[in-house]
Amino acid sequence: MIRLRKILLCNYLYYIFLLFVILFSIIRINAIHRSNYTSKSNKFIGIITNIKIDGDLLQFTLKDKNNEMVKANYFFKNLKEKNKYQYFFKLGDKIELKAKFIKITKTTTKNIFNYQEYAMRKNMFYNLEINTIIKISDNNNFVYFFKNFIYDYFNNFKNSKYLKLLLLGDKTYIDEEIISSFRENGISHLFAISGMHVGIITSLILNILNAFKIREEKRYLIVSIFLFIYLFLVGSSASIMRAFLFFVLISINKIYYFYIDNIYLFILTFSITLLINPFYIYDVGFQYSFLISFTLILSSNILNKCNSYFINLFFTSSISFFSSLPITLYHFNQINLLSIFYNLFFVPLVTLLLFPLSIIILILPFLGFIYNFLILVLEKSSLFLSSIDTFKFIFGKINISFYFIYYILFFMFLKYYKKIFLIIFFLILIFHYFFYSIFDSDYLVMLDIGQGDSFIMHSKNKTIMIDTGGKVVYTSKKWAKKSKSSIVSNITIPYLKSKGIKKIDFLVLTHGH
Repeated sequence: MIRLRKILLCNYLYYIFLLFVILFSIIRINAIHRSNYTSKSNKFIGIITNIKIDGDLLQFTLKDKNNEMVKANYFFKNLKEKNKYQYFFKLGDKIELKAKFIKITKTTTKNIFNYQEYAMRKNMFYNLEINTIIKISDNNNFVYFFKNFIYDYFNNFKNSKYLKLLLLGDKTYIDEEIISSFRENGISHLFAISGMHVGIITSLILNILNAFKIREEKRYLIVSIFLFIYLFLVGSSASIMRAFLFFVLISINKIYYFYIDNIYLFILTFSITLLINPFYIYDVGFQYSFLISFTLILSSNILNKCNSYFINLFFTSSISFFSSLPITLYHFNQINLLSIFYNLFFVPLVTLLLFPLSIIILILPFLGFIYNFLILVLEKSSLFLSSIDTFKFIFGKINISFYFIYYILFFMFLKYYKKIFLIIFFLILIFHYFFYSIFDSDYLVMLDIGQGDSFIMHSKNKTIMIDTGGKVVYTSKKWAKKSKSSIVSNITIPYLKSKGIKKIDFLVLTHGH
């Protein structure tokens, strides 16, 4: 054990292992990935990993025996058919689909979310348009059985969609308007299963086990097993994977007195996570989770000096904001300066009230009225605050090297506490904000909006737009209506933001809808 401790305290080992993992991950990422199907295929047999019913649309996510994934859509012909299939399929069921295979193609609009790349990282190459569905067998997998049981139990509650969001990280049935408001306010991290959730759950279980005088090693072992089950239950997301691995490593470090510094445990966690799945590196949740956690570990000396909960929360919120700022700018091209202060309200609301209550009302359902009231407060306040545009700033997409420069300067400041690094950081941020005004160019772009065309003409820092895309509504039947889906929100606005366009000067609409 002493020899092992000496080896583990050799810090260079962690850097060597990290370098090896990065090189190995690059090889795995760049390996050629091919589908087992073609556009001429007409049959798919697989296990249901996700189900969603939205209006007249039944949508499956399926995995076959080779772990290839597909998204499959079926449109109900009438209300009777919808009622028939409402609860007929469960997670883990094996089904056979006769369907049309549609290859997932490249996104035609630059600078917006690339669904083809996202799908390929999930080992998904085709979307299916279903003609017929045949159930081969019911679920026989314990994990899916347990997940089905949890989902069915949650459905007995009025705000079941928030129980699924807060406890399982499933935002399938949350209104897009609400999700968008979380993103605009900079609080969406509170609703991704992450270290916060793991911290609350582990603290709760450890205290209960301690009250029963269970030995320390057994306490950590029981919590680790519970987290392992929870990991599969919520879908092995990158952020929960990080939290689980970090807890296990800290537990081993504490029980066996290895005295390994947290920063090296963190590097080890990062390396193991990439070994499990190198494509996690592209996941926004992974990027947020690791960079914010890494920064908070580096800043632990500052945070430990804060005696007041709200002062500590303010510093944590500020550090998290600036450490995640380059990621936010790169992916979403916008920041909200007020999100630092919004977190002072939303973090206690979610972590101290809503998340614990989500667990409590499963045992004491009569407290549901308090939970429902807090959900109402959450939604109304988030929608209201997201409508305040004064402190929202749009930054166009620039060369990726600038985003790395942000991090170099920020971490240099945290290491040496020299104001010069912070000054340069903000000077580059200002330059970034005015980049497209300084280097203005003339261009005409046609956006593919799916149901027609949208033209953007830009010249001398003025923007003209001809048509936008609007909202798609295909039916007036109440049972068949889907949740709101806006082409503008998914394509037009992200593109405008990526080009640093903060205002449309002239809007031309060629037809009424």
